[in-house]
Amino acid sequence: RGTIGGNLAHADPASDLPGAAIASDLTLVAEGRDGERRIDADDFFVAMYMTDLAEDELLTRVEVPRTNGSAGGAYVKKPSPSSGYALIGVAARLQVDNDVVTNARVGANGVMDHGVRLDPVEDAIEGESLTEDTIEAAAERATDDLDVSMMMDDIQASSEYRAHLLGVYTRRALERAAERAGATVPA
Repeated sequence: RGTIGGNLAHADPASDLPGAAIASDLTLVAEGRDGERRIDADDFFVAMYMTDLAEDELLTRVEVPRTNGSAGGAYVKKPSPSSGYALIGVAARLQVDNDVVTNARVGANGVMDHGVRLDPVEDAIEGESLTEDTIEAAAERATDDLDVSMMMDDIQASSEYRAHLLGVYTRRALERAAERAGATVPA
């Protein structure tokens, strides 16, 4: 058993929560001797099992922002057959108005040594009408800001395989998030 805060503070890159926290635009609140500090989720994870928490700080709460209008989110992962942890996981949250993406957040875990935000994917889909081609084009940008040679590479999956999976699972997450936002995605 554990807590959401404990899982986030543990910062396991294969955990499901780093990517979901980034896509959900969470604010993590830490308290220490100097008082309270607010940390955006995409700044919180800095390396494998390392966070932006100072030595004297404790994560005390997680704040989830409200969404306006039609929003949908999804988390999809390729689990490790031995542990169930993510070989790769992608979370997407889309705000949609008349099938046009007005806001997008996409986070991934199991790819680098910490949860990462996929800014190029967000940039490619925001302001666009949702079509299969738009989603595919955005998903193809999943590795644009990532150095494939620095991706996790182990007995479970090579860095090249993880890079391939990142595009596949980004597309799946975007499709599910669009569906949950009530969007109609024409071919």
